[in-house]
Parts: sequence; C-alpha cells; structure tokens
Amino acid sequence: MIYLHSQTIPTRIVKMAKKLLLKPASFDLPTLYLPEKLSKSEEASNYGAFLSASALSALDMLDIQSSITTATNQSHDSIRAVNLIDLYYESKAKLIHKLLNQLSSVDASSSSSGGNEDGTSTTLGEAEMIVTRIVLILQYDVILHPYQIFVLRQFPTPSGVGGRNEDNQKTASDYLMSTLPSFDADVLKSKSSHFLAAHLPLIRSKVKTVLNTIAGTTASRLGHVRQILYDRTDGADCKVLLDSNGVCMWEEAVGGMVDVRVVSHGTSFSAPQQQQETLDGNNNAAAAPTTTKKFSLWSALFSSAFSSLVHSLLTTSFHSVHSRIISALRASLANAPPLHRILPHEAHRNALRIATELDLALKKVSDDAHELLVHAEEREESEQRLRQSLYVQTCEIMGRLLSELRRILAVSRNESEMNDKYLSNADATKELIVGRLCHLLKFRLTSLPKLLDPDSSPSALAAINKLSSASSSSYSAVGGSGTTAGAGKSGMITLMELQSSFDLADDDDNGLISFEEAMEAMESAFSGTPFRGAEMVRDTLLLSSSSSSTTAASTKDREDEGDLDDDNEPSSSTSGRGGGVSSGIGPRNVTLSELALLSARGLRHDTTGPYSARGTVQRALDDIVSSCFKIWGKVALYSHLELFKISLNEFVQTAASVSSLEWERQCGLYKGDEEKGEHELLMDEIGDAMMDDDDALGDNGEGVKKKKELKVGGVSSYITSYLLSASSVLNRSVCPSDSLPPVPSSEYALSLGVTVPTEKEGGFESIPNMMHTLRSAVLGEALCSLCEVLEECLLLHSKNKRVDEDEERDDEEEDLAAVSTATEVLPSLEKFNVSSLVQLLLDVTFVRRCFFERNHYGFVVDAADSAMDALLSEFGGGELDDIVDEDCEDIMEQAGNFVDKSKAIIEKLVDTVSTYLASSDSGNNEEDSEMVAIDVPPLMDGPMRERHMEVYTSCDLFLSSLFGEDSSVSSPSAATSLYGMGIPSSSATLSNSAAASLILNPLPSSRRFVLLPIQAERSLNELQLRGKYRKDRSEKAGNKEEAPVSGGAVSAGFGFFSNMLGKK
Repeated sequence: MIYLHSQTIPTRIVKMAKKLLLKPASFDLPTLYLPEKLSKSEEASNYGAFLSASALSALDMLDIQSSITTATNQSHDSIRAVNLIDLYYESKAKLIHKLLNQLSSVDASSSSSGGNEDGTSTTLGEAEMIVTRIVLILQYDVILHPYQIFVLRQFPTPSGVGGRNEDNQKTASDYLMSTLPSFDADVLKSKSSHFLAAHLPLIRSKVKTVLNTIAGTTASRLGHVRQILYDRTDGADCKVLLDSNGVCMWEEAVGGMVDVRVVSHGTSFSAPQQQQETLDGNNNAAAAPTTTKKFSLWSALFSSAFSSLVHSLLTTSFHSVHSRIISALRASLANAPPLHRILPHEAHRNALRIATELDLALKKVSDDAHELLVHAEEREESEQRLRQSLYVQTCEIMGRLLSELRRILAVSRNESEMNDKYLSNADATKELIVGRLCHLLKFRLTSLPKLLDPDSSPSALAAINKLSSASSSSYSAVGGSGTTAGAGKSGMITLMELQSSFDLADDDDNGLISFEEAMEAMESAFSGTPFRGAEMVRDTLLLSSSSSSTTAASTKDREDEGDLDDDNEPSSSTSGRGGGVSSGIGPRNVTLSELALLSARGLRHDTTGPYSARGTVQRALDDIVSSCFKIWGKVALYSHLELFKISLNEFVQTAASVSSLEWERQCGLYKGDEEKGEHELLMDEIGDAMMDDDDALGDNGEGVKKKKELKVGGVSSYITSYLLSASSVLNRSVCPSDSLPPVPSSEYALSLGVTVPTEKEGGFESIPNMMHTLRSAVLGEALCSLCEVLEECLLLHSKNKRVDEDEERDDEEEDLAAVSTATEVLPSLEKFNVSSLVQLLLDVTFVRRCFFERNHYGFVVDAADSAMDALLSEFGGGELDDIVDEDCEDIMEQAGNFVDKSKAIIEKLVDTVSTYLASSDSGNNEEDSEMVAIDVPPLMDGPMRERHMEVYTSCDLFLSSLFGEDSSVSSPSAATSLYGMGIPSSSATLSNSAAASLILNPLPSSRRFVLLPIQAERSLNELQLRGKYRKDRSEKAGNKEEAPVSGGAVSAGFGFFSNMLGKK
C-alpha cells in the first residue's frame, strides 16, 4: 500500500500544481504557505508569484517526457521554457474565460430581472466584482508576476517560508528558480503581448455588453462602478500598491512584458504626459517620437467602453425626456376644458409644470453624465468629450421637441385656410397652452447656457484638437451614426450652406419642407464632408429606415441598415407618412431652424447672436409663440367679430336707404321745438314724413335751416362693444403671474440667447412678458379684423361699384361684369346720407384714435411679416403719418406689415368719407344734396372728439387694460366726478346740462383680480380664544375679590342702586 501510495504522489502533485495555476494569484490565495492574516490582506497579491513559481517548478521537475529527451541541453532548456510559458498563459486564459462566462450569466440574470431595482443592484454588484477580478488577473497574473518569475527570477517570498530573515527569503526564491530553465525575455514579451491582444477586445466587448444591459440603474451607481474600475487600473492608490512588491516597479514590468504595437491593434491609448508637454512647450514637437505611448489597462478596456456607454445613455435619456414631455403635454391638452371655460392660472400652472420638468430633466441628464464620466485623474479629456456629446444631443432633443410642438398644432396652416367655417368650429385651447409653454421655455430652461456652451460645440473642440494635435478618436464618443474617425478635422458646414440647400428644396417658399426633401437637402449640404446628411435627419428625428426608403440618398447610404424600429419612435411619428394630418398631428415637415439644431454634429453655429445654438432655439420658440397666439386671437374674437359684421351690415343698409332726417329720428338725434307739446311734436313728425319736396321747404326757410344743422351722436354701440369684448377676452385670459418680468437681468437673458433691447429701448425690462404677448395678440387681431371688415363692407364695394359702371360704359366682357356685379352685395358710400357719413366718420376716427393714439403698448410685428423693426412702438400714442396713396399699397402688401396695411385702410376710409362730406352733391336724395358743404377738420376736433371722450370716460377701466391709461381722462384740468375719475373740460360742460347723464366710474386699479380672503388657521384661533378666556377669567376673579368691600359700601348708602350693581 505504501508503494502504491507513493506511486500516486507525483500525479497528485501535478494535479495540485495545475489547480494552483488555474487559480488567480492576486486574490483568493490558498493558505498552504501563507498565514491566515496575510492571505486576507491586500499585500497577499504580491506573494502570488511565489505560489505560481512553486507550481511551475513542480510541473517542470515532474515532467517525465522532458527528462528523457535526447535533445541537446540548450535546446532542451529552451523547449522547457516555452512549454512552461505556454502552460502558464493557457491556465490564465482558462481562468479569464471562466470569469467571462460568469459575467455572461450575470448579463442573463439582469435581463430576466426586468425593472426590479433590487435585482439590478445585486446584478451590478456581481458584475463589478467579476470585472475587478479580471483586472487583477491582468495586472498580476499576466504582467507583473510573469515578469518577476521569468525575467527577473526574483519575487517576494512569505516570511514563514524557509526562516524569517532576508537571506532565507533569497534562498527560497533562488532555490525555486534554480529548478526552472532560463527564459528568453523577447519570447516572453511576444507571448504576453499576443495574449493581451487576443483577450483585451473580448473582455472589452463583454464588459460593454453587460454595462449596456444594466444601464437602467442610476448613473451614480454606474459612476461608482467606473470609479472603482479606474482606481483598480490607473488610480494613484492602485499604482502605489503595484509598486509595493519590493522587486520591481509597475512601469518596468509593463515595459518588459507588453509590446504596444501588438497590443494596440483595435485598442485606444492616450498620449503620455511627457509627449504632451513636448507638444505644448517645445518647438521640436514634430520630432517627438510616437513610440512613447504607454500601455494602460484603463484605456485598453474601459475608456472607450464607458465613453460609448455614456453616449448610449445620453441618447436613451434624451429620448426618454422627449417622450415624457410630449406625453405630459398631450395629457394636459386632452384634459383641458374648452377655450371659454379654461382658467388662465390653470393654463399657466400646467405649462409651468411641463417647462420645469423639462429643465430639471435636462439638468439631471447632465449631472448624471458628469457623475458617470468625469474624474479628477482624466478630467480634461473625458469632460471635453462629455461636453461635446451633451451639446450635440441637447440641440437634437430641442430640434425634435420644437418640430413635435409645431406639428401637433399644425401651425403651418396657411392664412387662407383660416376661413369662417374653420373658425366657427375651432377651439384654440391647444394654441393657448402650447403658446404659454413655449413662452416659458424661452426663459425657464436654465440648463441651456451650460449645455449649449459655444466652447463645447464640435467645431470649437475640433479647432482645439487640431491646434493641440490630439487624437481624433476623442470625437468618436459623440459621433453616432453620422461621424467617422476623421470628423474631428475640418469638414463641417455653415448655416449659409444649409440654408442654400433648404431654399432649393422649399419650392413654395413657405419655410417648410417635408422629411424626404429634408433628407435630400441635408445630403446635398453635407456632400464632401465625413457626415451623411440623410442618416443624420433619420436618426435625430427617430425615423425608421422604412419610412424614408423612398429617398434616393437614404437608399444609397443605408440599404441594409435599420437603426431604429418603429417601436422606438415617439407617438407623433406614427402619423401619416405622406405628410398628411393624422390624429391631430400636423404634416411631417421641418423648418430651417429645426434642421440647424438637428444637424448640430456637423454644423458650425455662431458663438453668440440669433444664429447660435441658443439663438436658434429662441427663434424657433418665437415662431411657435407668434403662430399660436395669432390663431388664438382669431378664434377668441371670432364670435364678437361676427356680431360686429352683422351690425355693420345693418348700418350700411340703413344708411343707404333712409334720409338724414329719418336717420336722426332712428338714432334719437331729431328734436323739434321745445315749446310744442307732445301731441304737436307727433303731428309735426307725421306731417314731415308726408310732405312733398316743395312743401318741405317752407316760405320762411325753416326746413332748410333744420337740414343744415349738423348733429353728432355717440360712437356706435357695435364699435364700443367689439373693443370691450376684446378687452374682456384679454382680462379673462391672463393671471397675475403673466405681468411679472420674464428675466431678472440682461446677463440672464443673454445667457439664454434672448435678444436684449438697448438701454434706449428699455433694456431687459422691455422684453415682452406673457401679458404683453397676449395683449399684442388681441390688439393685432382686433385691428386686423376691424380694418378688414371695414374695407370689405365700405371700400371694396364702392370700388366694385365704380368698376361695374366703367365696365357697363365700355361694354367689356360679360364674365368680368358678372364677377363685378356678383361682388356687389352692399351699397356704396355714395348712397349714404350725410348724417350716416358723419356717424361713420365718428366711428372710424374713434378706431383710429384707440389703436394709433391712445395705444401705449404698440404692436408686435412678426419677423416673417415685416423686415422692419420687430416692435412698432412709434404707433402707440404717436402722430399719424401722411395718407398713403394707392401706389404704396402694393409695396406694403409685399412687406406684409399688418399695422401699415390697417393704418392705410383707416386713413383711406377717413379720407373718402371726408371727401363726400366736403362735397356739395353727397347724399342719396335731393334733400341731402342741397345741404351746404361740411368743414370736416373742425368737426373732427370738436364734437367728435367730445364724443370720443365720453366713451373713454365711461369705459376707461376696461379700455385701459387694452390700450393703456389715457392721460387726458385723468388730467388735472379736468372736472372730477363723484368717485374721482377725471372728465375733460369739454365733457364737463356737457355733464352739467340736463341732456348729459352723470356717469359714476370706479377708481382705476392696477389690480385686476380681487384678493380672496385667507382662512385663519384653526390653531391660531384657538390660541387667541384661550388668551381671551384667560383674560376674562382673571378680570372676573379680580371683581369677585373686590365685591364684598365695595358691595357693603354701596348697599349701605344707595339701596336700590346697590342691588342693581350687584346683579350686574
């Protein structure tokens, strides 16, 4: 038995030695030769070389085949050395593959855990432990220990082996190495380098897969994993631990074991510090050798993996932010009440919540990315890549969000489509909420100044990289599908080049092109650059390849690719592919501003101004706000405008069908002799109506005298009603927060890309707030609507009438005559009686005075409508310009400025009516034609201005919110009513007469909303009541103590009165 047992000892030793080699020499060391405390400490990894050398020595001595070889002694030693090296690295390869299989099982368990946070945290901890073990194996088992064993032939020996002095330790290591053959350093370096070249890509790929799978956890946890891995590879503490073996330094071992040219195949490296200093401070930078690159496990394994992971996480996070914001907006629009029932503070609250959520989400993504990527040891390089990636993806998410908002509203609707049928059934709730949201996004996205820093743009960083001759691979972390390795160099386009391609694709010049046209335009703009424009549009807009397969450029670039499935598209992208509207989504098209944001990875934005990234966002938001509130104003005032049209048509029909006398009777302006009784006045009216023309002119000329007397009534009720309705629409659409300034300072506005007016224009305080925006929308729509209706009912019909008469005289074509007569629905101004013309002049001058004299807020003109100033403040309270003749109408029509057009219509109408009144042959009968000519200027400056002031006095509280305070109403020289409201002196004389009624007006107030009473807190009421009761009890106790003395005295002297006092 002893013999048989002794025969099995060599086999058992071989198995134990191989088993020892299959175990890591850097952790979980066996305690056969190591004390228990030492095996559990961090320094135990230094003694792993001793155990590996022992195993190799045992295997070499028990190798029977090598001992009976017939080769020469030198050849025998070299073969033994190569076999031992192969055996060693084969064992480490099996160990690494075993750990990679465990990592794959962790990946599978992470996928099966779903969204369970506990399971994800456990999986992440297991993956962290496995990857850390792989790193330790590469450091110690693959590089450091082989260098000590095979090259230096010296390694640390535990103090318990062979004695406790240094001589015994040297004797133990020398004894082990004496049993091993000599090893060729070049062969060892080649073996180890090929081992690393074969396993590093495999490890890197597996780690990247696992990290992408478990990336659903928090960024802080992933940042913790990254920090641990960096500390285990290139951290300062790790290098100190690697250098603490007492035999060699880590850099020495790397230089002797790693051939950078072999290992660098498919692996990224960083330039060493010495070379960087040479590039920065030495004139002979070009002569610096490129072979001074150092091997880094962090760069080889995790740097590119985490950079790609950060890009993937940023893409996923920004897509998630986009989906959440759009979902919240759709939920708010679905739950919103109709326009006439919506409360302004609710609309403001919902829009503010969405804007705040977007800002916080962008901040969180940025903070998570910095926490995940940026560390003090490599801050400059990693932060540069991160800031560039954040810049590009922030531009892309803002471009997608702006495109989604615009298409939800279908604000691309042409003005011709805003007809009566659409407006009668339209509800502008969406426009009101989205307009408020976009207005808040202009000033509440405080994360944009940091995310869209011009120094973080790809063009700026590419210029820095070019100057510093850094590797262009740093740009690949951002590149996505539209970049190549050479994208860091010059190859970006300007906005002018993009605009040229956009203008060529925009056939109808409406500022919109379809997705297919956008892909073609982008492909044309980015031709000759490393970027692929069609792919860029498809990827940034989250389009599948099937939706754009009809595009020639897309088919050429990506015939066999499909980056995103339809499931990854937002809800809006499931609408009609052909550009039609589906489920409330507008046509699938984009604007130039949106394309400028979506192509940020290949476009050079300006650093400041309206064409920078932030300025482009502001311009796109301004366009949406302008379109939203333009539609909202039309819908909100449509019902009031219809009533105005009906009343104006009745006015026109009546004015052309009755005489001046009848007009005065219908308007309550006719008054007979005050000395006559009621019966006599009634008989006179009947007689006047039945008299012939000859009888109407009495012998004494009294009838002619009455006809020459000019009587001016009040401003028409439908004019006043429409303006008061517009004021009520404004008042019920605003809340107190709308009057707050949008920005606290000019610096804050400039950081957001907002154009700040100059100090002469008011500075940052003159930036329009929501109150100003809503008021401008109401003012603009009220002015346009009034002028369009007045032109249609009064000027166009008169013009058509004259054209019709010319056609009849010239006997032109019948079809043109039919069209001309078909457009004549209402009578022309020529048929109006004199009194109605005076009334019309009174109404038109009142409209002119309200909008162009009293209006202190001016009009905000859309940039697309006019090439002049954006804010026409000179129209508020200023003097009117000269009358615009017909030759200037075409010029202004091309400019598209609605203020100038409306002003020209009013001036033309005033001029036309004044011409009819000043002529002697105006009127529709002989009675009016025999009236003398009227001097219009005194009429406008005298009685008509007094009638205007009467309206201002009675309606000033309502008109002030729309046009501003009227200084003439509250002037010091004016008479004062009972409540303190100023009345002009001209109106004060009328108020004293019996004909004018005294109108009592409330005090003007700057507070539009009544403050609701605040209910006192119950606990405070209880404390107050307790204090009151305590005081009452103390007073009663004091009265009782004084009662016997005072009661006796009183009862002794007063009798009955003392009894009364006692009862009290």
